[in-house]
Amino acid sequence: MWPLKARVTKNRVKLLVASIWLASVPMASVQAAFAKAKPFSYGEEVVYLCTEWWPSVVAETAHEICMVLIIYCLPLSALLSAYFSIGRKLWGRKPPGNPDKQRDKIYSHKKKKVIKMLIVVVLMFTVCWLPLQVFNLIETFSPYMFDDPDRQNTLRKVNACVLWLAMSNSFMNPIIYTFLNDTFRFVAPQARE
Repeated sequence: MWPLKARVTKNRVKLLVASIWLASVPMASVQAAFAKAKPFSYGEEVVYLCTEWWPSVVAETAHEICMVLIIYCLPLSALLSAYFSIGRKLWGRKPPGNPDKQRDKIYSHKKKKVIKMLIVVVLMFTVCWLPLQVFNLIETFSPYMFDDPDRQNTLRKVNACVLWLAMSNSFMNPIIYTFLNDTFRFVAPQARE
């Protein structure tokens, strides 16, 4: 948005990355503290159930709500805020110099394409991460769903699918940038003769 403004320094980037890691460690250690594998009799077999064993339903519910807010709502709010600001600034911008119909038409087309790309990035984050958050909330508020052994297999498959979908968001952004931005293109290295 401000190409002539001073860039973020390396020290600030290092501080930001360190802060992210320092905030992530306590969040992950909560799960490490409460995740255990416990043996259960299942017919004539002993099966181990590896899950989080919380001291109370209130603690589990509070943790899950905090995780949804921190992992989903906070990043989505940041994306929406940043991309809305960029889109609004870009939409109001006019090309410099005297009006030229052909140049203005090309500029308008490129501007719309960039705004479309921003919208697609936000939508992909929303679509990829929402099913996992909904599944986790349903699991927290309806633990009886896992009581039926036949339903457990289906729910495990659903859990694997929503996890895969959430993680797939990481590789989608470069693809979106490549196809929706003319200036972001992969250039194959030239073969040496």
